[in-house]
Amino acid sequence: AEYMGIAPTHVTRVIDGLLEHGVNDIVEDAANGACVVLNGLILKNGSKFIDQDVERYTLALISLLTLIEARETCVSGVLHCLKTLAKHHPSSVCNALVTIEVPLGKNVVQALHSLVLDPTLCPLFFATWFDVMLNSQLFEEVEKQDAPRMCRHPLSACALLGSAMDLCPTPTVSETAHNMKAQLTCAMLLFVAAAHTTRTTAHHKSKELFAVDVVCEAFEKFVKGAFGRHCTGWLAQAEVWTNLRTTDYPAALCETLKCMVAEDSVDPEERQTIEPADEVPPLAAQPMQCTPFVEQLYQLVLPFVNKTLVCHRVTGTAVVGQLLYHCLGNKAILQGALNGLLSRSKLDEENSIKLLAAKHLVNVVHHEFQEVSMFAAPIITTLLALFGDAETDVGLTAMHTLHEILQYIQPGDALSSVVVPICNRIQGFFENENEFVRAESFRLFTILVDMCTNGKIERTIMHGQMLANLPSMLLHINDFDQVVRQPAKHTLHSVCEYLVGLAPTSALRPLMAKASYAPDKRMDFDEFTREFCTVWVREYPTYVNDLIVAFSTFFKDSPDRIKANAAILSGQLVSQLSAESATRCNVEQTAGGLIALLKKDKEEEVRQKAAKAMGLFVFS
Repeated sequence: AEYMGIAPTHVTRVIDGLLEHGVNDIVEDAANGACVVLNGLILKNGSKFIDQDVERYTLALISLLTLIEARETCVSGVLHCLKTLAKHHPSSVCNALVTIEVPLGKNVVQALHSLVLDPTLCPLFFATWFDVMLNSQLFEEVEKQDAPRMCRHPLSACALLGSAMDLCPTPTVSETAHNMKAQLTCAMLLFVAAAHTTRTTAHHKSKELFAVDVVCEAFEKFVKGAFGRHCTGWLAQAEVWTNLRTTDYPAALCETLKCMVAEDSVDPEERQTIEPADEVPPLAAQPMQCTPFVEQLYQLVLPFVNKTLVCHRVTGTAVVGQLLYHCLGNKAILQGALNGLLSRSKLDEENSIKLLAAKHLVNVVHHEFQEVSMFAAPIITTLLALFGDAETDVGLTAMHTLHEILQYIQPGDALSSVVVPICNRIQGFFENENEFVRAESFRLFTILVDMCTNGKIERTIMHGQMLANLPSMLLHINDFDQVVRQPAKHTLHSVCEYLVGLAPTSALRPLMAKASYAPDKRMDFDEFTREFCTVWVREYPTYVNDLIVAFSTFFKDSPDRIKANAAILSGQLVSQLSAESATRCNVEQTAGGLIALLKKDKEEEVRQKAAKAMGLFVFS
């Protein structure tokens, strides 16, 4: 500027003039000269520019690329000016880029690629985008009833990162992406959930642009550039890129993470020798030892488990839960992840997050029990509390998880202290209106019975529980839903097996061994109850009245099929009693209940079974 006689205070004005009139001069040579002068001014004076001017110059240079795209020399000159400006003020140039609204134009991509190919600028740009994505405001302020719109800066940073990854396997970009693999993975995983919170981000050429499409496109480019062909192939096999765009995106996030971690287990030599035409072998789904990538990602994601934004907690819970599957041998991650999942299960107001926490707690079964024994009771207590959640999916998931954990847990004080609470909690769901909840309740009780039979639970703890819940088993082996009948039959068979173990000569052994009474067979319920009640009255007389009283409680406010079953079971039991035994049982109360059913119940099946039961009374 001094050589040209331009005072330092006038440099900004001269640059503005060159940007507005010089670079796009109709005379190409004049435009080329303007580029040279502009670059010289930026080179000599750039360090003195204020951030506001730098951002303005950056956007002006990028806009010029569209006007001069046919002039190759001018384009090169403008890109050189942009790079010179970025060398002086990399952060300001990067901040200017994130103000550009998506979708990114051809001129923006052209400028971006020129900048990130510079080895000194690329790491700075990637770090800035990461910071903007994680630490800037995500959503614009809107009324509560409206779907929020994602702010421009973080979404643009995500799109810019994806566009930069198009340059892989260029060494500069590939090395930067590899060095920041955990940080960028964290940001991308968080952004998928954030994108699902908003519907549209902009209107482009009369077409709505969905944030989730922008994010998923950038994410896919990042994975292709930062990870190997194995990971890319596994994700394609699992249709992850399609599923990430659906409401089932948390499961797709976990599948993505599983593929990323598995990539670390691929032998480096094998990774180098694989040919582009080779088919990627299927992903071996197995728990893995902790890797540096897992450890770094865990440290980055864990704080988001307790963030204010729901989308952050969704991703944090899903990722931390999945990392339980990939941290074998790392006690710190194991305990931290479990604490995070337990806190979300208890405290979160969102059912979707409770569901994720309950689902991923099952991953503890892949660790040595000694490492998680201190968490056994808290995990079981938390899952039991979720059984009655208003959202049926949450309760069912908690039941499924407890089903797996009970088979994993080892005998000891941790198990003994929770058996009775589990039984008491399960008992309340045998009569639940949801057939899947009833079925899962019986499966859980079957596990406890089998554990008692095998010596893992003391008989003194479970014996009374089995007898107390026997009425529900007998009633539901003829449940109106097939999905419940079979689990109830399995439970009854397990209880009878336990009782036969106490009395090997019991007639229950040949009775339950009949092929027609197998859990997978359709039995004649009335015939079975007749035979079962005959054995029960003869071999367990002290427990007969308990059954009679229990069945009578189902005469009111129960589903029609259950009332009918209770009626016929009551009749079969009383019909087997001797005159003396009948005096010690609540026969009159049962008879009164049956008469009420016969006279007042609206369902024909109930009245028929009540009539049959009364006939058994008379002829006994």
